[in-house]
Amino acid sequence: MNSGITTWTLLNLYERGLWVDGAVLPFSDGSAKIPEPQDRVNALLSEARWNIEFMLAMQVPSGQRVYAPVGDQSADKKLELSEIDGSHLAFHKIADEAWTGIPLPPHKDTQKRYVGQPSTAATLNLAAIGAQCARIWMDLDKNFANRCLTAAENAWQAANQQPDIYAYDNFTGSGPYDDLSLSDEFYWAAAELFITTGNKNYQSYIQSSPHYLETPKGNRDTEGDMFWQYTAALGTISLAVVPSTLDKDATIEARDA
Repeated sequence: MNSGITTWTLLNLYERGLWVDGAVLPFSDGSAKIPEPQDRVNALLSEARWNIEFMLAMQVPSGQRVYAPVGDQSADKKLELSEIDGSHLAFHKIADEAWTGIPLPPHKDTQKRYVGQPSTAATLNLAAIGAQCARIWMDLDKNFANRCLTAAENAWQAANQQPDIYAYDNFTGSGPYDDLSLSDEFYWAAAELFITTGNKNYQSYIQSSPHYLETPKGNRDTEGDMFWQYTAALGTISLAVVPSTLDKDATIEARDA
């Protein structure tokens, strides 16, 4: 679910402005060339919120049953779907039936659109972004912040209950964003939730993770550039940038730097 990384990038720019650059209001000088209305809302956050709202809408309501490909089915091109309690999982993506020509205004797109099955990776993306949203919007829009945090914590629980629902290339309208190794997404989500809540359970999770304080090593085949198949560094960057109760007397240093 590539929208999670895109949204994190915008939110990270804002948090970096606050905590590293010392800006009272990051990107308030018009340097972020985003076509937002002059409504006194930070342009960077307006852009991010549009995608956060989309991600929240992708979360399965409580009690809803769904069909999903549980377990690693990458060796078989025909997926076996199981009916499960889909409460608080996130649908993996929405895409056209086939690749749409570019450029094309949305209202002229004649392709049928489909919602992909839920995936654990998309659910963890929502948990991470929802937690990040909650701390940023708490003083800007408390109701929205609380909505984000509720969605994030529900998504975390759902991902732990369904840890092996993977994404596959089962229709051609977009990239599959496939990923069979999700320990990095679990680490990222736990890191963002810990920073926001201070909950010791999240702290214990990240400190026991093999990705603890991990940074990219420049090899995309393993732990390289940050992209949908490698998100651990997103959690590490947030831990480095945003004050938390992790260890206020220590300087965060990347593992194996």
